[in-house]
Amino acid sequence: MKPNIPHAGPTERTRAALRTAALACALAFLTSGCASAPAPRPPASPLLEAASGLFYLDPSKRERSQTDVLGSFVLLGALTDKYDRSGGCQSPECKRDFADALRTLGLAYSRLGLHRLSLRYYEMALANDADSAQSHADVAAEQLALGRDDAALESTAGALQRASDDAEIEHQAANVYLLTDRPQDAVRHAEACLRLTARARLAQYCATTLAVAKLRGGSDSLLLPLIEAKGWPGPLLLFVRGEIDEATLARLTTLATDPADRRERLSEALYYAGEVAFARNQPELALRYFRANQAMKVEGYWETMAARRRIVQLHGNSDEPEPEVPVNHVPLG
Repeated sequence: MKPNIPHAGPTERTRAALRTAALACALAFLTSGCASAPAPRPPASPLLEAASGLFYLDPSKRERSQTDVLGSFVLLGALTDKYDRSGGCQSPECKRDFADALRTLGLAYSRLGLHRLSLRYYEMALANDADSAQSHADVAAEQLALGRDDAALESTAGALQRASDDAEIEHQAANVYLLTDRPQDAVRHAEACLRLTARARLAQYCATTLAVAKLRGGSDSLLLPLIEAKGWPGPLLLFVRGEIDEATLARLTTLATDPADRRERLSEALYYAGEVAFARNQPELALRYFRANQAMKVEGYWETMAARRRIVQLHGNSDEPEPEVPVNHVPLG
């Protein structure tokens, strides 16, 4: 019989190794984290992967907007010969040309992201023709971009009062109500747009807004499944209605032959993917989509402004807020 001598058997050695590993892991956790527990990775996204491989130095179509600014100032200068003694236009022709130049300036500055300048010129156009529904709608869009929601809602109401069966005005109103978190009003005006338009492209955009509004808490609509998705923006509508997945949407954005079109379509797809994630209470994922939309630097798109607003709403912006500086006219000479 072997003597009963205490010895370090396999169990004790295993326990000693576990104690050593536990101490090492605890030390690693206190310094940089335990290597055996990596941070969870965000879910894979075909759209975000497509956007990550792209980088743009300049906004799209920037040269066009700068040319519009210069051309508008030339036109305004030419109109000075038609001003009366009060310094304004009186003839219908002069008023029309003056308003057109101001609207072109407003649109160009809006595309460049200079929304305060844009609002100033749109307000001048509105003062020149207070009965124009489009001028009220233009002012509303810039007020919304600047976060002046109450003013934007008031201007939208003014546009709707002056519009006569105008599908474009109804579509913009639906988008304004969507971004100001009034999904039921968005549903109502998106449906009005669908009833008024026979244009397939506009109908698909209106239906896409309607689908997003439904996801955000608006009522269901009998019109939504009736809109046929064909061409662009059909894939956006199919995606928001849940009829195609994100991988399919990402692939369909690449079918455009023109690089600028592919860039714009990916930008739109990222925005609507963000809206879907936002509606599903996934704010962190929504922020990733909205930020990727901004990285596309697509100038002048409603979705570009809308994604920017959502980033602010989700507290994803690190810029210091700019103070509101009152207009100060300094005498010259």
